[in-house]
Amino acid sequence: MSFFKQKLMGISRDLYLDQGWAMPRGIIEAGARDPTNFTLAEWQQAKRAGLDPRWLKVVVQDSWNRSDSTPAFSGALQDRGLFLAKGDRRSHVVIDFSGEVHALPRCLGLNTKQVRARLGDGDDLPSVDATKEQIAGRMTLAMRRHVAEGKTRFKKGAAVLAHRKMELVLRQRDERLKLASEQKRRWLAETKERRARLPIGLRGLWSKITGKYQAIRAENEAQAERTRRQIARERQLLVQAQRDERASLQVEIKAMRKRQAEQLLELRSDIVRFLKFKRSQDAGLSRERNISLSLRLDR
Repeated sequence: MSFFKQKLMGISRDLYLDQGWAMPRGIIEAGARDPTNFTLAEWQQAKRAGLDPRWLKVVVQDSWNRSDSTPAFSGALQDRGLFLAKGDRRSHVVIDFSGEVHALPRCLGLNTKQVRARLGDGDDLPSVDATKEQIAGRMTLAMRRHVAEGKTRFKKGAAVLAHRKMELVLRQRDERLKLASEQKRRWLAETKERRARLPIGLRGLWSKITGKYQAIRAENEAQAERTRRQIARERQLLVQAQRDERASLQVEIKAMRKRQAEQLLELRSDIVRFLKFKRSQDAGLSRERNISLSLRLDR
């Protein structure tokens, strides 16, 4: 089984989550990574899997247990791609890399009073909008890096397929030349045999009188026609087989181009989604400035 260690690690993590057991640090560290450091493959896998709420709780609780202050807790969360912020209704929230807001007390299994006892009222924390803008800046750079990685991977894959196509063209050309050479040799050998069957001299004259010469000639012509048809069939079979082989390779090329187009479209959609965080924050700041300006003018 390929990548069996990773698959077994995933099974172990799911077992711990399903049973609610205390998870070993190694499993936590293996899965709780900052998404901005993901490779393109890891990012795609994370998007397909989504963020498991059980896993979120494990990561937040582990960061909580390892920290003794608000800065330490916030730093531990950011190392796992999570951000501590001040919510509009709740004093403390956790925002994941996709912009989803989660109530911190619920993640910890504590009440708001217990959380505030360690972290304070959260007045010194950034707002949800400001945190989303920070996420947008980090994730947009990561997405652009994924786009560059995808293009590089596509170029390498395209180069491999182009090399395979070149080798295929050369090999098929060599196959056609070999077949043509073999057919020519066979045709010349059979022509020589047919010519040798025709009697010459007095025997030939006598065979023409008796009609035997015409019979041999007719048989030679029939054999020559059968050989011509056989040569045509062999050539057609080779051409069809080569066309099928080229078509199969072309399917791979088209599939790779389609995957590349879909991948880039998805990554650009991710970039747009993260940019919306920033745009909404900029729009909010613009509204605040306009309100402030109008209040000054009213005075």
